[in-house]
Amino acid sequence: MNTDISSENSALAVNQYVAQLSSLPIDERVSLWNSLSRTQQVELLPMLPAGIYQSIVDETSSEALISLASNLEVRDAAELIDHLDTDRAAIVLVDLTPDTTESINQRLDYPAKSAMRWMSPAISIRPDWTLNEAATYLRRHHDVLPPFTTSIMVTTENEVFQGKFPLSALILHPGTDQVQTYMVTEAIQLPEEATETDIVQVFEDRRLVSVPVVGAEGKLLGRVTIEDALELNKKLADDQFMKSAGLDHETDLFSPRAVSFKRRSVWLAINLLTVFFAAAVISVFQETVQKVVALAVLMPIFTSMGGISGSQTLTLIIRGLSQDHINRSNMRWILNKEIGVGLLHGVTWAVVVGVITVIWFKSLLLGVIIGLALLINMICAAASGVVVPLVLRRFGQDPALAGSVLLTTVTDVIGFFAFLGLASLWMT
Repeated sequence: MNTDISSENSALAVNQYVAQLSSLPIDERVSLWNSLSRTQQVELLPMLPAGIYQSIVDETSSEALISLASNLEVRDAAELIDHLDTDRAAIVLVDLTPDTTESINQRLDYPAKSAMRWMSPAISIRPDWTLNEAATYLRRHHDVLPPFTTSIMVTTENEVFQGKFPLSALILHPGTDQVQTYMVTEAIQLPEEATETDIVQVFEDRRLVSVPVVGAEGKLLGRVTIEDALELNKKLADDQFMKSAGLDHETDLFSPRAVSFKRRSVWLAINLLTVFFAAAVISVFQETVQKVVALAVLMPIFTSMGGISGSQTLTLIIRGLSQDHINRSNMRWILNKEIGVGLLHGVTWAVVVGVITVIWFKSLLLGVIIGLALLINMICAAASGVVVPLVLRRFGQDPALAGSVLLTTVTDVIGFFAFLGLASLWMT
């Protein structure tokens, strides 16, 4: 793919170049990156996926990083500094202007997933200005007015947020009227400590174009736009998808073998321990399995049916937690509901599997055993799908990262124990 963003400065061209950088092994990627002009790099860097971003930053010299940070917007410069180790970050910051360094450090004082990291500067007008004065001011500062702006923030002289002024009022009303006559004082605000999830939720619920970010004393700090929210929503979805496999959003398809091995080994090791735990349960009943060979043939049913049933519930609960739809007042209702669904699934598929087992192995007793065991496992899988993520969240762990491993262990152990335990009691 040959894309020249220097001659065609368009969103399509930028996206094509991002795709090209993302599809190259690291050596070729860095070579292509270094062939770009500084202007092109400044435009492309904030658009790169996390893993690609990190690989390029790691291979960029300190002098080049200083030049990049000097030309980036403060928000993007802060993100760049955040991707550097302590020594390299200090080298870059010391060569920036004092004002830029102060602005960057102010953002870095907040958590990486807070509104302060995502906000952009916001232009504001005063409530006692006339519409003519506001229009003159906006024309004078049109270069910092974001595209697709529909309203302007209104603040006092001390930058305390008062509301939002719709730009349509400049056309519809006399120029001698004051801004405060038409400003919306009940405008939605984001506190400086708002999380990424809070940001996405506000834009989804309210269908807004921009939302002001305010400090503890109501001072306007900046604003988050719908473009930021769309980008953030994509990032959160990617994070959750990667975490479901035990990976993080910075995982790069073209990262070196050693790096990929290290990142993936942790959860493979944890999974291995859980598998051995399930195997230990089976070993307790090994004499029963040896006597009734059909048990070994039927055991995979539990790992499949219980795992899928529990994963469905787990996914719904993790989604509900991420959107703040689950709280103390509705936890019990959700648990009862999911157990009820598990019971219905258990009865339905216990009958189906039991009948197939009777026909296959010509044993009514074996059909009853597997039916009862499957019923128990499906109910426990549904309950575990609710309880596991709630417990992980209670102890400060990410349910999307560890939930599936723990859930699989629970469903396997309960399924094997119920099936082989009943078989030991009734068939030997």
